Amino acid sequence: MSLIHRYKSNGFNIVLDINSGCIHLVDEVTYEVLPYLEEGLGTEAIAEKLENKYNREDIETSVRECNKLKEDGMLFTKDVYENVIEEFSNNRQTVVKALCLHLSLIH
Repeated sequence: MSLIHRYKSNGFNIVLDINSGCIHLVDEVTYEVLPYLEEGLGTEAIAEKLENKYNREDIETSVRECNKLKEDGMLFTKDVYENVIEEFSNNRQTVVKALCLHLSLIH
């Protein structure tokens, strides 16, 4: 599963790719394009959704650049540890390492 976090801070559009740790400063067009890419929409569908706000050429350029970042492992990267927790949990014996006992004394 890939995961990005988008937010605006001090006039900057910031995108964090959680799994790679890459931080991107993006323009308004790309900020709007990213959620649609995350949904899996293609260039044509994204252009139709945003054509009233942005120039079609800018939308297509943004999609191309985001796809290039994805190919380079800097955006929408897969979680390489996604199955590790399940494998770890299934392949180890559980052991109680500590046990706390709370007593309430009533006088």
